[in-house]
Amino acid sequence: MKHERINNAGVMLECLSNGGTEGCPLVIVPGLFEGVDDWRDFVRFVFPRPAHVISLRGRGGSDAPASGYAMADHVGDIRALIEHCGLRRFHLLGYSRGVSYALATLAGYKKCINCLVLGDYPARHSRLPDDFAQIVEPTVWRGRPTADRMPRHAIKALQAASHGEDLIDSVREFSGPILLLAGNAERGAHLDAEEIERYSGANPNVQVCLITQSGHDLFLPDPQATNALIQKFLDQNER
Repeated sequence: MKHERINNAGVMLECLSNGGTEGCPLVIVPGLFEGVDDWRDFVRFVFPRPAHVISLRGRGGSDAPASGYAMADHVGDIRALIEHCGLRRFHLLGYSRGVSYALATLAGYKKCINCLVLGDYPARHSRLPDDFAQIVEPTVWRGRPTADRMPRHAIKALQAASHGEDLIDSVREFSGPILLLAGNAERGAHLDAEEIERYSGANPNVQVCLITQSGHDLFLPDPQATNALIQKFLDQNER
């Protein structure tokens, strides 16, 4: 594992690479409050495929500036990782709100991305409610309080910079294979039948995989099964 910090216009960003050298590289955009540590087991699982994951600004070991949390700032973080790693061809995985950041990244890399893996999030970027910080600070994700995952000033700046944006055209215009992973809506998944149909209707290359025993956390209760699903899809789409 190679753990380092990279520079995006003065914001230092934490990234983790697994050191793999076989197959098309994978770039991972984590969920809303996640950092590289949440994906350490997964990048180890896909080795020897090269895998690179970033803690977006305000998360993990990355800097948490007072402002600069708009969509374009997050896309810039992802671009910084891609350019730092010197990637010319790669797979792109987005999970939860990382899906919207991944879809917004597509425009700049249309000829570079082999396939997409999208985890349990609609094809739209949502404006966060005014009281977002108060809502999420008491919550816990994978045993760790949200308040410990992202500082309060960064959560408030993220909310202030958020806006609504429909990203279905990014899905429609992507020419490669897409794996859409969805949990069980009755267990708290963020994708319902209508949103899944919206993806499928936009692009015939969308392959839907329902993980019925999971809620929004697609890696519970069986992380190895979800890891294997993703790895199989990537292996089938090497080019």
